Amino acid sequence: MRKKTLMLIGSAGCSRIQILQECSDSIGTLRSTPRDLVHHVLQHWSPGDHPIIEQYTLSSVLDEPSSLNSCDVVWLLSETQHMTDQDRELIGLLQDRHVPCMVTRPCETNTAGATISEGVVAAPPNIPPASIAAILQTLWSQADVVQGLKTELSLLHLHHGGLVNEFGKMDEELRLAAQLQQDFLPTQMPTVNGVDFHVLFRPAGYVSGDIYDVRRLDANHIGFFLVDAVGHGVPAALMTIYIKCSLTVCETVPTVATGSRIVSPANVLSRLNHDLLEHESHDKVRTATAVYGVVNVDTLELQIARAGHPYPLLLRGDGSLTAIEPEGAMLGVFPGEEFEVSRIQLDLGDRLLLYSDGFELAFPGDHPRQAGNSHPIANNRYLDEFKNLASGSAKDALARLSSKLDCQAGSLSRADDLTVLLMDLAASPTMITPRAENYAMDVI
Repeated sequence: MRKKTLMLIGSAGCSRIQILQECSDSIGTLRSTPRDLVHHVLQHWSPGDHPIIEQYTLSSVLDEPSSLNSCDVVWLLSETQHMTDQDRELIGLLQDRHVPCMVTRPCETNTAGATISEGVVAAPPNIPPASIAAILQTLWSQADVVQGLKTELSLLHLHHGGLVNEFGKMDEELRLAAQLQQDFLPTQMPTVNGVDFHVLFRPAGYVSGDIYDVRRLDANHIGFFLVDAVGHGVPAALMTIYIKCSLTVCETVPTVATGSRIVSPANVLSRLNHDLLEHESHDKVRTATAVYGVVNVDTLELQIARAGHPYPLLLRGDGSLTAIEPEGAMLGVFPGEEFEVSRIQLDLGDRLLLYSDGFELAFPGDHPRQAGNSHPIANNRYLDEFKNLASGSAKDALARLSSKLDCQAGSLSRADDLTVLLMDLAASPTMITPRAENYAMDVI
């Protein structure tokens, strides 16, 4: 069996050298026995800093790696020129514990102090004992620093474990919040007399500050809205849920034959604005942009109002794009704000597009970025993409837009939510049923 000696040096306090030796005291081509070599090296050790020597076998340390837990520096003496499997196993254990090792072996080709592998340095047997002592003591003198770093590393591992658990809980809670918000979105869009709706909904994170809805109000009216709460993340998402629950689009009126009356878009936004201001706290401002419209699926008349939201876009059947521009300030800012209603006569083949902000950054295009700024510059390229929504089926048009968004730089880490609500009017006259009796609306 090969003769090996392993020297472990303890940290400050009761410093110790532990010699792990197999079988023989002979070191072969080394010029002295391990005991003699240790004695010569210790003669050059700094006064008053001598370690205590203990002797073990290498195999016992490999069988019980826990014996290395209190070790700070290792000196391995070998009579073989190349590393053996046991040497590598030992060095692996030391590297796991961040313990430096000095190796002395015959015919060493590395210079004194040269790095053999991570945390392992060479000490050729033909150099003076004083040089070996200098290398060994340099490693040993750093023991207190290494021990302090190991303690800090252990604390960091503990904190990391706690953070991982907390992030896991946050991830689960955010996923539940996302599912809750999804439950407030329509599961199926109404289709009446060839008027149908399609949506592209892309939250920037788990949850979205955008929310939309499409409701059939009576036999020949459909109401629809898109809201963009100011902010991002959970607070904005909670606000969108509050807004949807507060939205009043129909009200009971006993004097009306149908028993209910459709609330005009202007009054819907006015009431919502009042609710937001009514529940505003001294340190939290609840604001949002919104657009709400009602379409008569019989006459194809559109009534629409907005509150600080991007202008709705009307895609005519001939491919033209027109902005609808009713006036109205952001919700939750001005008490008593009045909202203008735009009345538009739609035609077969038209499409109405509502969208949230964020699209001005979604298509960087050829616009140069400012020096030192990795964020894209706002531009109007999205309008060209919106014009393309006029061709093909509405479903396919939004699929094309979605694919275009995926191809843009930064598409996996967008700064804002993206939502498009697209109303499509069937171009075929056979899709339209004969005129039905109008139900009461407070603006008619």
